[in-house]
Amino acid sequence: MHLPEAWKTKEFVKYLLNHTKSGAEQDRRFSAIEAFLASCSRNHELDRFTNLWTSMNAYYSYIAECCQHYIEEFYDITPEEEFPAMAGTDTYCINNLAKIISHNSALGNCHTQKEEVQTFRMIGDELSVLTDGEVTELYQQALQEIRNGSSGRNRLKAKYPSLQKLASNQGIDLFYLILLKFPYLCRCAFIHGKKPVLLTVFKDEYEIRYLHTVNTILTIFLRSSLTETFHPESYGIDFILHAYISSMANRSSRQAITQILENHQQL
Repeated sequence: MHLPEAWKTKEFVKYLLNHTKSGAEQDRRFSAIEAFLASCSRNHELDRFTNLWTSMNAYYSYIAECCQHYIEEFYDITPEEEFPAMAGTDTYCINNLAKIISHNSALGNCHTQKEEVQTFRMIGDELSVLTDGEVTELYQQALQEIRNGSSGRNRLKAKYPSLQKLASNQGIDLFYLILLKFPYLCRCAFIHGKKPVLLTVFKDEYEIRYLHTVNTILTIFLRSSLTETFHPESYGIDFILHAYISSMANRSSRQAITQILENHQQL
């Protein structure tokens, strides 16, 4: 399966094997891990995508729940109307994940609700002409860009001008266009029943090309990210609260959380 060494550590394997079935059913990390492993044995692109998106959904939902727990447990904030929950909707969870990946709590939101057919086809047509090697290179360069500021932006713009333009039109970084936006649009198309199940399809039909590309991207991300959920303290409570303030909190809750952060820093 070409899994990283983190999957083979004694601590990780022991944690997985020592959980009861009922315990695992209450922990989204197990849903994410087992769905990802199941995807490795699927031969059809739609089956692979179904497992990979299940894994991705469980992954970002767990991250959001983890962040929510930090807020409630450590700072005694109970999310009510004035404290919108970080978990609960795909938009909230995906935006929270984007901020954590980039280590940037002020990152603009990724508007997953814009499900335009035209946008879906434009992104898919640009991505699906790339080879697996080119998709991997694009992923790695785009990730480096969001973590290192604008150091790689000109290089990416020169090599992928159309994709960069699509990302700019969506108001998001290129990395989130390929990791979150496009897979989410695929999910809406294929899992929500907007398109028929691909029982009969030509080899190079666009649906298959789209799914193959998004499967490549999700596999790269999930293979390296799922084990990180077993070290949630690395996210950092201060960062999580800043992300919460910038993405979801309304005016009154921003003021309350800002005061909490100031008190915490004084301590």
